[in-house]
Amino acid sequence: MANSSISGIISGLDTDSIISQLTSLRRAPQIRMQARKTALQKKLEAWDGLKQQLSSLKSAAAALSQAATFRRSTATSSDTALVTVAASPEAAPGTYHLTVLATAQAHQVKSQGYADTGAAVLGTGTITIQVGSGTPGTIVIDETNNSLAGLRDAINRAGLGVTASIVNDGDATHPYRLVVTSDTTGETNQITITADLTGGTAPTFTTLQEARNASIRLGEGAGAMLVSKPSNNVTDVIPGVTLNLVSADENKRVMVNVARDTNSIGAAVQELVNSYNALVDNINSQGKYDPETQQGGTLLGDAFLLLIQDEIQRVLDQVMPGVAQGMNTISNVGLTVGSDGKLQYDSARLTSALKENPTAVMRLFANYGETADPRVKYIGCTTETVASGAAGYSVHITQVATRSRITAGVAQTEALAGDEQLTINGTTILLTSGMTQADVIAAINAKSSLTGVIARATGADGTGEGNYLTLEASQYGSAYTLSVVSNMSNGGAMPVGNRTGIGSMLVTESDAAGEAGTGSGARGVNVAGTINGEPATGSGQILTGKVGNATTSGLMLQITSQTTGAHGSVVFTRGVGGELERIIQAAIEGAESTVEQARSSVQAEIDALTEEMKLADERLAALQERLRAQFTAMESTLSRLQNQSLQLAQQIASLSGQKSSTRGM
Repeated sequence: MANSSISGIISGLDTDSIISQLTSLRRAPQIRMQARKTALQKKLEAWDGLKQQLSSLKSAAAALSQAATFRRSTATSSDTALVTVAASPEAAPGTYHLTVLATAQAHQVKSQGYADTGAAVLGTGTITIQVGSGTPGTIVIDETNNSLAGLRDAINRAGLGVTASIVNDGDATHPYRLVVTSDTTGETNQITITADLTGGTAPTFTTLQEARNASIRLGEGAGAMLVSKPSNNVTDVIPGVTLNLVSADENKRVMVNVARDTNSIGAAVQELVNSYNALVDNINSQGKYDPETQQGGTLLGDAFLLLIQDEIQRVLDQVMPGVAQGMNTISNVGLTVGSDGKLQYDSARLTSALKENPTAVMRLFANYGETADPRVKYIGCTTETVASGAAGYSVHITQVATRSRITAGVAQTEALAGDEQLTINGTTILLTSGMTQADVIAAINAKSSLTGVIARATGADGTGEGNYLTLEASQYGSAYTLSVVSNMSNGGAMPVGNRTGIGSMLVTESDAAGEAGTGSGARGVNVAGTINGEPATGSGQILTGKVGNATTSGLMLQITSQTTGAHGSVVFTRGVGGELERIIQAAIEGAESTVEQARSSVQAEIDALTEEMKLADERLAALQERLRAQFTAMESTLSRLQNQSLQLAQQIASLSGQKSSTRGM
């Protein structure tokens, strides 16, 4: 029912004002509840801001929790016009001197000159191109492409490891030559082109540029080493350093300096300091008390906030177990807490500590696993992994990882009697007549990045040495499978030794008997075992503590051993970065986190106040309706009485008039 104004028409009273004044006294509790609700909403906003800053601190701590952060290296070249360099985390600090005597170059061949690029002058048939000892590729030449330009385009489409182009040498009558360049530098990557064409003028090729290896002299004097490499991108001369040979000068020596990348480590530490100090500013703002205004911060005295502060401070104050004396606190590496509660950072002290004992600094900050058995390697952990203590966690292997395998049913004892085509995991590999088993294996391994397969020669059971072609998955574990088929028979019941031995029936690691019925294979298996006596799951060679384990949840180890049984122990420690990451994650992530509990508590109070205010509003609205009804009733009564009064007055006046008339008669 809609409210309407009933201000005293009869009584002359301002009833709306009277009702407002009467109900305003009843509204005081709601005003207090609204003020409390506003304060609680500010608390929610404060927790949201703190959660964001805690997340930033967690990210900074996570960067320092990674051992890789402390293994970064930089490499510099004294002459980048000759050599540019890049370093991987495995690069060993040191200074190296080298001289680039020659850069690697690709083999180039040129054809004789032709008068026109588009005229059909080549004839028809096939052209075969081979780079080094790689698999030859054949291009069909017909009426659609038997011009110089057509041959160029056909070569470039074929993907044979070469690039073709046409050059103009300025000859008056036959200026156009086809130039074919190997895509790979080095002496072993020479181009061989064989034309088998009928009619026309078949191209004949001569060398335009010799294939050449790069030549480097490492060191100086009588002890210097001469190094020959097929590529100008050299990765295996200085461990962990890639050399990019730009040009050669036998009279200039280049100094390559490899050093630990202290700048990136310092930047990571500075980020932690910045994030922590920003958090301190926020906490101080939210939790302070101003004696002048006698006002407290939004989160003054909040138990959840105090808990988070105490946990973070505990990590920063602790002595890290298992770290060398003098390097086991953050103050040892240039981080101290000032009187204002903020971190102060001495970058020179950190740099000095990194030079003195880089491993100790890494272990102070990062999560780290030290294994007793070289066949066990620490890979990583999660925030649920618990530090082991000095005794470490024992590692016991019940099953070693293996790779999926297929071994041909027939041995290859002779060179291939004809061309053969293998299809391995969907990739086609072309083999040519005359290939030995070594050539076959080289051709297969050249495509291993596509097939995920490595070939070798073994006995009939896939072990040892022999003449049986064995294919193995390049990765360990049951997830990597194999399939292979040849377009040529292996003789079946009458085996022949001049084929690969795979046969024309598709074989897999699980169904490897094949055409001859004598092939063998095995599915790869994952490593299995326990860590600290707790169950672990295997994926290839990676053994991971199961989620929910009391101590080893998420602990990841790589097991390269080929034997079962005890494999020593792994001592797992959490550095300052790792421990901060762990406690902050527990504080901000998930329904049971400290921040979410604090927010839930505040939100519950807001919800309760909202409901209470709703009920109070309903009670106040009911009171207003009652008062309006009462005033309406009063006005109605006054109106009725007024009407009765008027009627009486009229009657009295009428009677008075009648009496006057009677006296006048």
